[in-house]
Amino acid sequence: NRVLHLKMASLKGIVLQVVTFLLIFIFTMAGLLKLTSAVNADVHNEMKDNFRSFARIWPLAPLRFDPDLYRIAVGCSELVCSVLLFLGDRKAKTTANVALIVILIGAAYTHWAVGDPLEKMVPAIVCLSLCILRLYLRGHNSVELKIKIK
Repeated sequence: NRVLHLKMASLKGIVLQVVTFLLIFIFTMAGLLKLTSAVNADVHNEMKDNFRSFARIWPLAPLRFDPDLYRIAVGCSELVCSVLLFLGDRKAKTTANVALIVILIGAAYTHWAVGDPLEKMVPAIVCLSLCILRLYLRGHNSVELKIKIK
């Protein structure tokens, strides 16, 4: 019996790149939709309405956060993270990834706290899963697959 060793690094690398580019696209669009009506006026206005509700829940309610400032801060954070995922070195990409995880946990919590239905939380949960997958793939070295050939 011979054993064929296949390094899965190339497959892992491809998946990592696909997930990274998906996150870049998603958070570039999400950030732009929060910041400007030029991309889609209806979605931008819906974001503005949503952030008025979001600013009224704990932990932001006692701080009397301006909903527009909150929306702009989240949108800018998403855009910065997208740029870091695209142009940053490994450490910058990991930092952006972790920042997006924090934002997404906050987004899922916020939708839950205002009583939104599950379908409003699904995008945050899916993106959170992609961020966690990216972090996992980035942190693991190549895996060897051994196949016995008779």
